[in-house]
Amino acid sequence: MKLLAATLLFTAALALALDTTRDVSATAPEKTIILRVTSAEPGKPVTFSGSYQFDSGGVVQLEDHPTPFGVMMKARSLRATLRKHSGSPKLYVEVLEYTGEKETGSMTGPGNSFEIEDYAGNGTARFDSRQ
Repeated sequence: MKLLAATLLFTAALALALDTTRDVSATAPEKTIILRVTSAEPGKPVTFSGSYQFDSGGVVQLEDHPTPFGVMMKARSLRATLRKHSGSPKLYVEVLEYTGEKETGSMTGPGNSFEIEDYAGNGTARFDSRQ
Protein backbone atom coordinates (compact mmCIF):
# COMPACT_ATOMS: atom_id res chain seq x y z
CA MET A 1 0.00 0.00 0.00
CA LYS A 2 2.83 2.41 0.87
CA LEU A 3 4.55 1.52 -2.41
CA LEU A 4 1.37 2.32 -4.36
CA ALA A 5 0.96 5.67 -2.57
CA ALA A 6 4.63 6.55 -3.20
CA THR A 7 4.29 5.61 -6.88
CA LEU A 8 1.15 7.75 -7.27
CA LEU A 9 2.81 10.68 -5.50
CA PHE A 10 5.91 10.40 -7.73
CA THR A 11 3.76 10.18 -10.88
CA ALA A 12 1.74 13.25 -9.86
CA ALA A 13 4.92 15.25 -9.09
CA LEU A 14 6.44 14.24 -12.44
CA ALA A 15 3.28 15.24 -14.33
CA LEU A 16 3.27 18.62 -12.59
CA ALA A 17 6.95 19.20 -13.40
CA LEU A 18 6.43 18.31 -17.05
CA ASP A 19 3.39 20.56 -17.27
CA THR A 20 5.31 23.61 -16.04
CA THR A 21 8.28 23.07 -18.37
CA ARG A 22 7.51 25.17 -21.46
CA ASP A 23 9.41 26.72 -24.32
CA VAL A 24 10.21 30.27 -23.17
CA SER A 25 9.70 31.69 -26.67
CA ALA A 26 6.19 30.20 -26.85
CA THR A 27 5.07 31.89 -23.62
CA ALA A 28 6.84 35.22 -24.08
CA PRO A 29 4.79 38.18 -25.23
CA GLU A 30 4.90 39.00 -28.91
CA LYS A 31 7.00 41.95 -30.01
CA THR A 32 7.04 43.86 -33.24
CA ILE A 33 10.12 42.66 -35.14
CA ILE A 34 11.35 44.57 -38.20
CA LEU A 35 13.84 43.17 -40.73
CA ARG A 36 15.24 45.85 -43.05
CA VAL A 37 17.77 45.34 -45.87
CA THR A 38 19.38 48.22 -47.75
CA SER A 39 22.64 48.95 -49.54
CA ALA A 40 25.68 49.80 -47.43
CA GLU A 41 26.49 52.33 -50.15
CA PRO A 42 23.65 54.89 -50.42
CA GLY A 43 22.33 55.29 -53.93
CA LYS A 44 23.77 51.95 -55.11
CA PRO A 45 21.14 49.20 -55.16
CA VAL A 46 22.02 45.65 -54.13
CA THR A 47 20.50 42.44 -55.43
CA PHE A 48 20.32 39.68 -52.82
CA SER A 49 18.80 36.28 -52.13
CA GLY A 50 17.91 34.43 -48.96
CA SER A 51 15.02 33.54 -46.71
CA TYR A 52 13.32 34.53 -43.48
CA GLN A 53 10.86 32.99 -41.04
CA PHE A 54 8.88 34.50 -38.17
CA ASP A 55 8.01 32.13 -35.30
CA SER A 56 7.14 28.70 -36.66
CA GLY A 57 5.41 30.10 -39.76
CA GLY A 58 6.39 29.28 -43.29
CA VAL A 59 9.78 30.13 -44.72
CA VAL A 60 9.68 33.02 -47.20
CA GLN A 61 12.22 32.72 -50.03
CA LEU A 62 13.76 35.82 -51.58
CA GLU A 63 15.39 35.29 -54.99
CA ASP A 64 17.15 38.08 -56.90
CA HIS A 65 15.48 40.67 -54.68
CA PRO A 66 16.47 44.35 -54.98
CA THR A 67 17.05 46.71 -52.07
CA PRO A 68 15.48 48.38 -50.25
CA PHE A 69 13.50 45.56 -48.59
CA GLY A 70 11.64 45.49 -45.30
CA VAL A 71 9.15 43.36 -43.44
CA MET A 72 7.47 43.83 -40.05
CA MET A 73 5.63 41.22 -37.99
CA LYS A 74 4.26 40.72 -34.49
CA ALA A 75 6.22 37.65 -33.45
CA ARG A 76 8.40 36.00 -30.82
CA SER A 77 11.26 34.97 -33.11
CA LEU A 78 12.94 35.61 -36.45
CA ARG A 79 15.39 33.50 -38.42
CA ALA A 80 16.95 34.79 -41.62
CA THR A 81 19.73 34.02 -44.09
CA LEU A 82 20.67 36.75 -46.57
CA ARG A 83 23.48 37.04 -49.13
CA LYS A 84 24.30 39.68 -51.71
CA HIS A 85 24.95 38.74 -55.30
CA SER A 86 28.49 39.06 -56.60
CA GLY A 87 29.30 42.46 -58.05
CA SER A 88 26.82 44.21 -55.75
CA PRO A 89 27.80 46.53 -52.91
CA LYS A 90 27.57 45.18 -49.35
CA LEU A 91 24.21 44.79 -47.67
CA TYR A 92 23.25 46.80 -44.61
CA VAL A 93 20.87 44.79 -42.43
CA GLU A 94 18.83 45.95 -39.44
CA VAL A 95 16.74 43.89 -37.02
CA LEU A 96 14.69 46.03 -34.66
CA GLU A 97 12.42 44.90 -31.81
CA TYR A 98 9.64 46.97 -30.25
CA THR A 99 7.37 46.34 -27.29
CA GLY A 100 4.56 48.81 -27.79
CA GLU A 101 6.25 52.06 -28.84
CA LYS A 102 9.53 51.32 -27.02
CA GLU A 103 12.54 49.91 -28.88
CA THR A 104 13.71 46.91 -26.85
CA GLY A 105 16.46 45.55 -29.08
CA SER A 106 18.42 46.13 -32.27
CA MET A 107 21.14 44.51 -34.36
CA THR A 108 22.62 46.28 -37.38
CA GLY A 109 25.61 46.11 -39.65
CA PRO A 110 27.10 45.81 -43.14
CA GLY A 111 28.25 42.61 -44.80
CA ASN A 112 28.17 40.25 -47.77
CA SER A 113 26.03 37.61 -46.06
CA PHE A 114 24.09 37.26 -42.81
CA GLU A 115 22.81 34.52 -40.51
CA ILE A 116 20.24 35.89 -38.05
CA GLU A 117 18.45 34.21 -35.15
CA ASP A 118 16.44 36.42 -32.81
CA TYR A 119 14.39 34.88 -30.02
CA ALA A 120 12.68 37.86 -28.40
CA GLY A 121 11.18 35.75 -25.64
CA ASN A 122 14.41 34.78 -23.93
CA GLY A 123 16.79 37.49 -25.11
CA THR A 124 18.86 35.12 -27.25
CA ALA A 125 20.12 36.61 -30.51
CA ARG A 126 22.74 35.77 -33.12
CA PHE A 127 23.68 38.24 -35.86
CA ASP A 128 26.57 36.88 -37.94
CA SER A 129 27.87 39.07 -40.74
CA ARG A 130 30.48 37.85 -43.21
CA GLN A 131 32.57 40.47 -44.93
